[in-house]
Amino acid sequence: MFNFNKMKLVVNENYSFVGIEKCDSELRFYLPKGFKPDSFITYDSRRDLFFLLYKVLGQFKNICIEKDYLKDDRDGTVVEKQGSIQKITLPDANDEEEEAIIYSKLNSIDAILDLYDELKILSMVDRLGISDRIDYGKIHKFLHNCMYINNAPYIDLVTIPKKQVLYNSHDIVGMYCYIVSEIKQQLKEEISSEIKALADDFNHRYIGVEYSLFSEEYCLFTVSILQDALTLIEHQTSIKDVDYWLFHDAIELFLYGEISQEDGEIWGISNFHSVWESICLTYIAKNVDSKFILYIDTKHLSENIIASINNHEKIVDLTDVFIINKKNIVPDVVIYAAAILDCLDTANIYLMENTWNDYQYQTTFISSSTYFKSYYHKRKDRVVNLRIAYKSQEKRVHTILELKKYYGERSGELLIDSRLPPQFYSYWDLQVVNIFDKSVLALMKTLNHIFYVAIESDPSPKRFYNTEEFSQFLLKKLDIDNYIDSNILLNCLTRDYEWSKLMSNFETFVLNLQTLADSSSSCFERFDSRLKIIDVKYLDLSYFMSSTNINYLKEKSVRKQFVYEYLLQQHIKEKGANHLRDLEIESSFWLPSWRESDKVDEIYSEYLNGYINLNSLNFSVVVNNYFD
Repeated sequence: MFNFNKMKLVVNENYSFVGIEKCDSELRFYLPKGFKPDSFITYDSRRDLFFLLYKVLGQFKNICIEKDYLKDDRDGTVVEKQGSIQKITLPDANDEEEEAIIYSKLNSIDAILDLYDELKILSMVDRLGISDRIDYGKIHKFLHNCMYINNAPYIDLVTIPKKQVLYNSHDIVGMYCYIVSEIKQQLKEEISSEIKALADDFNHRYIGVEYSLFSEEYCLFTVSILQDALTLIEHQTSIKDVDYWLFHDAIELFLYGEISQEDGEIWGISNFHSVWESICLTYIAKNVDSKFILYIDTKHLSENIIASINNHEKIVDLTDVFIINKKNIVPDVVIYAAAILDCLDTANIYLMENTWNDYQYQTTFISSSTYFKSYYHKRKDRVVNLRIAYKSQEKRVHTILELKKYYGERSGELLIDSRLPPQFYSYWDLQVVNIFDKSVLALMKTLNHIFYVAIESDPSPKRFYNTEEFSQFLLKKLDIDNYIDSNILLNCLTRDYEWSKLMSNFETFVLNLQTLADSSSSCFERFDSRLKIIDVKYLDLSYFMSSTNINYLKEKSVRKQFVYEYLLQQHIKEKGANHLRDLEIESSFWLPSWRESDKVDEIYSEYLNGYINLNSLNFSVVVNNYFD
């Protein structure tokens, strides 16, 4: 392995190679665009980034093998490669081809990982090994290995078959297990307990728990110990079969392998754009409900991801939409960016009638749901709080009788397994609500809590009603005319509250909801629904911000967005998709960046006078969705 501290970190804006290159005897680590070399000044940060990109490139290569963009040799077929260079051929929307090259001259890690076969490893420890147990009945078979002292033969070690598995029986296996466990640890991949036991035993006997193969302080010392141990094992192992030499050669290559003396690419990929697009589209596939993914370019996606995207019928079919002059000009993704309120799943809830007669109104319920149990527990003075009523409901008629027309019963409880019909409204005090818990919002949605109905119908997304507007909403929605005493919705739902107290409660709810909207860390969670056209761009944010590039970007990239939007609008109009016709269409460019935070992205919404959003995606977050 190489010393991460001695590598020069570079971001090259002129071409898209990401990996390690040798130039004038200097190792250069080319980072993806959007990264800053100053973010990786320590040994550990450089090591972690290398193994992260190593894992990313391995996943991308597996996708290419799965889609037959290059051949794999795991099933006996020959890898189509020249030396340690593999060519990937990627089809585009018009059946033309785009090429990328994977460089693997740094094959010491590959040699270790490719040999990882748990059954073969465990079978090795059950073969011949060194033993200090002597079978004197067979001593004559080992006289050729004896030493003569004063004309007397002396035998200190013999090799005999072992019937049981002993973890110290074959140290070449233990050394391999130690090295592969250290690599797997850096890749954040798990190994079996049996392999871990072999690795720990070898570590305990040869190295020491305080040392590590990939620590800045001990890496060179640990490699030196392993080199000495390999020499010792080679001298002590008398029977060396084919499997022994497989492990030995992989270890030797790892410990002694020299980096190519020639200048050029050692490890990496020539065009990281394809990898970045694969990462972004996988992130979308795993974080957006598949029925809202109206179109996605699948050439960089694994087959299981594609299957998950296609498992729901889309709200509108965009097949063959993005064609102009018989040429496909497809965007990377089109999604229906539903509001948080639209995306909430309906919450199942069990209700039981409470016979309490509230001034002749019978609208109260008891619920066995965890949320209401917690609420009742905190209000020991009375156990009834949840109320449901409907327009035109008469006195002395419990609401549950009308609800039974819509819902079934289980074990004496009414199961509300879909949202209440629109003529029903509910209310309960929200002082104990954790509005940051979407399950509470889902409960409010299911039962048509009057606060939820208000914000759902608010014509000003991401602002919501204020108390004065909410008051007018109630007057209109609930047919309240001068607070008539006989109005069941007014007098039942808010029995315990004066008008001003009700408004104050709503104001607190809205403030909490606004906080949720402002703190949303997802690119997709919004409080206003829209159609989003996303193009993944492998360019630095500064490139888009530079005034010298504006005209070129308008001609090449922005112009295509206009075409995408036009074709999408025409299709929706022709298909009569009225529920989508009035939605705003938003275009976004997704750009790579690196930040040490959990925030997914930073949005620059004022780019080109607000026409296109620049989303600076945090690579360190979105890449976590890339691995199976």
